[in-house]
Parts: sequence; C-alpha cells; structure tokens
Amino acid sequence: MTGQFVGTPEFIAPELLDGGDPDPQADVFSLGLLLYYCLTGKIPWEGMTDRPALMMAARTEEVDTSDLPISPEFRGALARAVARNRDRRFSHAAELRDALAGTPEYRSLGGAGITVADLPVTVITKRPTFGMSHGEP
Repeated sequence: MTGQFVGTPEFIAPELLDGGDPDPQADVFSLGLLLYYCLTGKIPWEGMTDRPALMMAARTEEVDTSDLPISPEFRGALARAVARNRDRRFSHAAELRDALAGTPEYRSLGGAGITVADLPVTVITKRPTFGMSHGEP
C-alpha cells in the first residue's frame, strides 16, 4: 500500500491530501473536523458532489466557524484545530483537550465529575503499518 492512504477524504488533513506524512497535527485536524461535524451535522464542504472539487476545497479553504452556536473560547479552539496551515494547529490532541477544558461548554459539565486528567490522550510516535489484503489471513 505504499503511496496510498486510508481514511475518509473529507476528514483528512490538507497536507496528507498532498502526500505529506501523518503526524499528530494531522490527527488534530481530523479531530477538529469531527467536532465540527458533531456540532453541525455536516462537513464544511457539504454539498460538493465532485470529489476533485471537494479535495481542492479541503486543501485551500479555511473552515468557517464564525456562525457556530458556541462560545468564543470553543470557537477559537476549534478554528485552531482545523487551521489549514499545520503550524497554526495544536501540536498534539492533549493541547486541544486542554483548550476545550477552558471553555464554558466544558465548565458546564462540572457536576459530571469529569476532570481533564480523566480524559485519555494517547500519543502515537510511530504509525502502525497494515499489510493485509483481500484473501490473506
């Protein structure tokens, strides 16, 4: 599978679409898009049926978070997570987690007894490789 990637293109970081190597910042981008999807029920490029156009939009357009019904703190964390420029993103999921923990939305969960320390974050330093193809055990 050399030269190929596995995943849903709508949720893949722009640098991976351009052939870059996966890293924690690419994962933060994908997680940010997942959060966006959870908040809106759609991907930022909803309605694009042409795959090349969707891929171009994912590479060139910033995700607009300005109209989302969330606090400015949450909006800032989400915008940073889905920044097209990877240098503007959080370095690791733990940084995103910490930023989200500082939002009113998170603080409103105070009665749930959940603390940031309770939320797991796994840092992967090396990506696993999968070599199984159809018909192989």
